[in-house]
Amino acid sequence: MVPDIPLFVDDFESYNLTDLNGQGGWFGDSLIKVNNLIAYSGTKTVVMQSLANLFMSRNITSRTQGWWSARIRRDFAKGAGPAFLTIFADDSAGKHITEIGFHSGAIKCVVNSVWTVLQSSYNLGQWYKVELQWRSLPSLRARYRIDDGLWTSWLALADATATGIAVTAEFQMNNSDATTISYLDALGMS
Repeated sequence: MVPDIPLFVDDFESYNLTDLNGQGGWFGDSLIKVNNLIAYSGTKTVVMQSLANLFMSRNITSRTQGWWSARIRRDFAKGAGPAFLTIFADDSAGKHITEIGFHSGAIKCVVNSVWTVLQSSYNLGQWYKVELQWRSLPSLRARYRIDDGLWTSWLALADATATGIAVTAEFQMNNSDATTISYLDALGMS
């Protein structure tokens, strides 16, 4: 059973049109911006256009089970670099557990350091809803889906000793092509 009380929901609407860093509890790279040119909902979204590997985090309360959702979009030429939203385990000092997002022309998740294709292609300029659920008992597992489609099976994650996930909500954006722009909107976790 997934908790129905949200830990947080963020649509970035209350933020200034500048760096996301320092707004709403987010901290990280100053090249990740809030803009009002393209948004999934409302008028504002987060955007990144850089060859750099950029990170942004927000502290949240740990849970032993939960749900996480976001809208992601990619525009212009398909670069090989990822634009990910990542989840971390709380009992291993930020040890990376899993991630989901664009990679090499597909939407993929990472389970135990192995890329798994969830959707073999995506359309530029289209928003995708990506979700994951996790649970810690009887062992740490996660499952994934795109655009309210079918869930994957529950997949065992490497850090089976973790008692919870999501000390931080962190997303990583990385473009291998400066003409590729990545967007994030409607982020939520419960």
